Amino acid sequence: MSGTFLLRVEAESDAGLLARLVGLIAQRDMEILALDLRRWRQDVSEIRLTLMSPDAHMVDILVAKVEQMIGIYAAGVERSALAA
Repeated sequence: MSGTFLLRVEAESDAGLLARLVGLIAQRDMEILALDLRRWRQDVSEIRLTLMSPDAHMVDILVAKVEQMIGIYAAGVERSALAA
């Protein structure tokens, strides 16, 4: 069973670097099936993570780690689960 989660990250940092960072953080605790990065609007990147056997608690931890890593550069991180 897999699940896709969408992270919208508002940051002034390089979007590609941000996606790699999210991937590195996530792979420590989760099996990533796919990671896709898109520009949602100016200064907001959309990172789509498809995870094997997703656990909502683990995704919450991932979001907290991303917020912590990008720190003051992030105005916010929004997470939502997408229908499979």
